[in-house]
Amino acid sequence: MSNFTPSVKCSFEFEGDTVLVTLARLKRKDLVKLAPYMDAGDAEGNMGGMDAIQLLDFSSALLPEYIKSFSGLRTADGNELTFEQIAGEAYFQSLIADLVQRLFEISNMGKGDIKNSNRQPTTSTEEPANTSDESLPDYHVSIGLPQSSDARTETGKE
Repeated sequence: MSNFTPSVKCSFEFEGDTVLVTLARLKRKDLVKLAPYMDAGDAEGNMGGMDAIQLLDFSSALLPEYIKSFSGLRTADGNELTFEQIAGEAYFQSLIADLVQRLFEISNMGKGDIKNSNRQPTTSTEEPANTSDESLPDYHVSIGLPQSSDARTETGKE
């Protein structure tokens, strides 16, 4: 049985609020568009300048399609904010960066998932591909912004 679920529930901490988000997994066409940003940056994955701005711009346009629910983020006077309200606000750029990072992560099989998938060639006598941790990329991007959110993920069907 596959470990695939069409959506994943995540929570992020942002300035004392617990933001609950349900994300649908990326479609291949959008994964291809997002992947170059996830490879950008220095050895530690830190991205700056125009790459960071372009990622945030792209993410703000991409995320509404994949956010199935968004709740828990409030203004100083207690009013709940929607994703549409925060998408274009520079104030929330670290939360947007965390959301897109999580979306990218949940849309790819993890290293352990690949190792445990027991994929075997059915029509080939070639050796299975090397799936050791060293052979797979580890995607992490930091866009050089103050980190004010902390994320947790719970996989679940919606």
